Amino acid sequence: AQPVLPQLQSKVAKEAVAEVRHAVKKLQQAAQDTSYAAWTLAKHSPPPKQTEEQKQLAEAMSRLWKVTREPLTDKSLQELENAGRTASSAIARLQDAEMQQLRQRATSTRQKLLKGARDWSDQIQ
Repeated sequence: AQPVLPQLQSKVAKEAVAEVRHAVKKLQQAAQDTSYAAWTLAKHSPPPKQTEEQKQLAEAMSRLWKVTREPLTDKSLQELENAGRTASSAIARLQDAEMQQLRQRATSTRQKLLKGARDWSDQIQ
């Protein structure tokens, strides 16, 4: 009876290793599929609509460009300073909005990946 125990332990260990290898291959394939799907979606999605912050920045930069073309007077100098401040403020608002969008997308992607991993784990078990 003694030689049977090591044989059974060896068989169980080999089966466990085979299951782990199979699970790793499935995880790798799922990661590749997810990456490809994300790339395809990004490549073929319509361009995003211009946000309010982007519109404000475009207007501010247009005004700044216009003011820099005018002859330098006290009035135009004041307008140049105002246009510069407006553009700077618009840049800051755009950066804040883009950072918020990135945070939201990262959180959403993380939640989707965790859900996918849980679903996949449940399927294996």
